[in-house]
Amino acid sequence: MTKSPDIAERALRAVAEAHRWDRAFEKPIESMLGKNRHFDEASLRAVAREFMVTRTLRWEEKGGGEELTQLVKVLNSLPLTWGGKLQVHYLHLVDTVSGECAALWEKTSFHSALSKFYMFRTGRRWPPFDSHAANALGVPQGHKGNPRAAKFYKKLDGLEFSQTCEDIRKALAHSLDIPAERVLDKFLLVDGMTTAAVMADSYFHTQPEETQRKMQKAAEMLEAVFKKRDQWVRQ
Repeated sequence: MTKSPDIAERALRAVAEAHRWDRAFEKPIESMLGKNRHFDEASLRAVAREFMVTRTLRWEEKGGGEELTQLVKVLNSLPLTWGGKLQVHYLHLVDTVSGECAALWEKTSFHSALSKFYMFRTGRRWPPFDSHAANALGVPQGHKGNPRAAKFYKKLDGLEFSQTCEDIRKALAHSLDIPAERVLDKFLLVDGMTTAAVMADSYFHTQPEETQRKMQKAAEMLEAVFKKRDQWVRQ
């Protein structure tokens, strides 16, 4: 892969990084949750560890106690699917979790962690909030009354996130067995996070030739989607 930041290279990096995360982290966590996508303490900690939000939640290595137990209970009560605007649904999630887990939420408003837990609750269809993805979209900083995560989801709504994911799903139906939402997430991350781009390049070059060819084919299909939906590259 060259170093030019064009759509073609960004698409290939997104495919490679989505493939890497799918195999190394996300599918193993999905296996822990099972078909019902139910969390327990071990799977909750696995998500927190792999997505680096443990410090945000301020858990001790072997602690958590009642707060962690309550969070597991609340997460397992959240809907497996959603409809309508992302921002509206996210604010509803925040109301639910902050109300049911008030003690933990008062310590730290874990918007990023919540979005990543919910991503697995929805079979990796929900887009997680990440500061690097937000940077790629030019989302401004937030404050207590209007957190950056809420602005992030409003931005995704405006960019037609759900419709774009359907286009990606159709384009990659025969070339990549990874949720379209995860590919779009990586398309943002490799632009907003230098280390993600570097890791994608490295991972691609370590793959067998056949896997590389499949990734390149998927990237060509993805590039066509983003040339049509160029609002994602005009930030």
